Amino acid sequence: MLLTGSSDSLLAAIALVVQFSLIILTYGSGAPGGLLVPTLVLGAALGYLVGATQESLLGMSAATTYAHVGMAAFFSAVSKLTSLKIRQLCWRQRAEAILLG
Repeated sequence: MLLTGSSDSLLAAIALVVQFSLIILTYGSGAPGGLLVPTLVLGAALGYLVGATQESLLGMSAATTYAHVGMAAFFSAVSKLTSLKIRQLCWRQRAEAILLG
C-alpha cells in the first residue's frame, strides 16, 4: 500500500513503529529468521513519511518514489551495500529522478 500511494501518513507511521519493534524482537531472540522483509518495510515506511512531509510542507512530492528509495537505502545500510548498488536498486524501481536531482 505504501508503494502504490493508496495509504496515508498515519498508516506509514504505524508501520514504522510496529516493524521497528518486531525487528528488535526477532533479532534479539536469536531465532533464525530473515531481516530482509522487515527492513524493506521499515525503509518504505520511513521513505513514505519523508515524502508525505515534503508534500505537506512544499505542496509537491512523489511519496511513492521516496518509499522506493527508502527501501533501497535502508536495505543497503543494513546489509552494508555500496552506493552503486543503491543506484541499481532505485533504477530498477524507476526512482532515478530523485537520485539525479
